[in-house]
Amino acid sequence: MSQPRESKNNFIQNMESIESNDSCADVGNHRRFQSVDHGEAQENTPDNILKRSKSTAKQSRPKSSSRRKGSSRRKKENAATLMYDQNQAAEEIIGKFQKIDQKFFIRNEDCHSVSAQIAGYKKRGSRNKTEVYYDFYSAMHSLTTLAPSDKIELLSAAVRKSAGTVCLRIVRQKSGFMGMTTKYFLYDDTLNTFIVNAKKMTKNRTSNYLISSEKNVFDKNKESYAGKLRSNFGKSKYLIYDNGENVERNKNIGVEQARCELGFIAYNIEGANQNGTRAIVAAIPKLNENHSPVTFRQLKKQDSISYLYGAGCTDELYLFENQAPYWVKDKYCLKFSDRVKKSSIKNFQLIKKDKERKKGEIGEVFFEFGKISSNEFTLSFKYPFSIMNAFSFALSAFDK
Repeated sequence: MSQPRESKNNFIQNMESIESNDSCADVGNHRRFQSVDHGEAQENTPDNILKRSKSTAKQSRPKSSSRRKGSSRRKKENAATLMYDQNQAAEEIIGKFQKIDQKFFIRNEDCHSVSAQIAGYKKRGSRNKTEVYYDFYSAMHSLTTLAPSDKIELLSAAVRKSAGTVCLRIVRQKSGFMGMTTKYFLYDDTLNTFIVNAKKMTKNRTSNYLISSEKNVFDKNKESYAGKLRSNFGKSKYLIYDNGENVERNKNIGVEQARCELGFIAYNIEGANQNGTRAIVAAIPKLNENHSPVTFRQLKKQDSISYLYGAGCTDELYLFENQAPYWVKDKYCLKFSDRVKKSSIKNFQLIKKDKERKKGEIGEVFFEFGKISSNEFTLSFKYPFSIMNAFSFALSAFDK
């Protein structure tokens, strides 16, 4: 990175007064960058070891004091200049990323390009002592500072392809008489940051899970209300709604205030699999050119995702199905990630629905839900899912 010569010279002069074991200032929330020694790099990198071994014979030769001073001065300048360039580069990249940190999931192409730059700085060369660690979970800390409405927008947006597989954790909490009151808390594994929670509401004709962005606050009239998951009478179909108004209950609301459907999941609506295991199908809105999901407002029955799926009108939907298990040694098996620790009927994976896929062929996993312990579960997903989609699909498994 090119910088004015004067600023570099000032930086070099300041560095001469710093002891060789000092470290650079901390940048944001990132790891400290270790300084370079005045004589040579502190780390025993392969290049440094090779360099020392080749110069062993030369070190025994007498050198003039002027030559030693000149060599030492050049090494100090080179080391200080290298540190200057590395820290300036790191600060620039981190500064760019912080500007879009709170919109990591939102429709912004800069997310991908900056992530690529960050990934490039993870590679360490023989002369590059700077390490930058930044990934999906580093953006999670912003959830604790966002306003409820902004946080809900973040939860409903699809994760970027550059985020890869997102690994989260669900904690189930039972309370009340016979454990009738059940809450579900979603955390990220790395920072243990609270993301969103849900509560199964009682006194409803069908299963109803209220989803909130504020911990232990479950009220539709609050700003933290993110939406809900609702089943039909037979618990075979589940729809995800955002925090909009129900048109059937309030005929006077405007179109923009009407609630939207964010996804649909169904169990055995087309019959169980041939091997007797349950069959799961799911659908979420496709993303348009701006990476925003297609809007499905339930103004009438024909606008519902479940109705469109049943009618075969799926052009604006991403379709998924569960990965079918295979028979091994008198039982059905399904290969899960190492995060899933216990077998359970609730465990399932979603792959893209493909009529041309051969029987028993394994597809790419876009969603995985599995049991860790009695009240702890793992949730993994990737593009084009949002946190709201994935969390709601996991809630449906608890209801089975």
